[in-house]
Amino acid sequence: DEEQQNTPEQQWLRENSYKYGYILRYPPDKSDLTGINFETWHYRYVGRYHATRIYESGLCLEEYTEKYGESDFLFAGGVMSNVIIKNRLKLKGEH
Repeated sequence: DEEQQNTPEQQWLRENSYKYGYILRYPPDKSDLTGINFETWHYRYVGRYHATRIYESGLCLEEYTEKYGESDFLFAGGVMSNVIIKNRLKLKGEH
């Protein structure tokens, strides 16, 4: 919600959560890629390494796994969403 988005706590989270391994899971400008509308409260733990790379690149998790590969993400100890895996299978024409 817009009111929560503008709180000092939320702004701190958006600027610092990656330092602790968390990413904003559904950013406001990525709903066409994630399939989910922006959720200001929804953070996901992916580990500090991946969170930093995602934060610095401005990519959402779907873009990141597409660019760097799901296997690299899983191998490095990240957390993979079943939604991402299902979406990848749909894109490849598998069910």
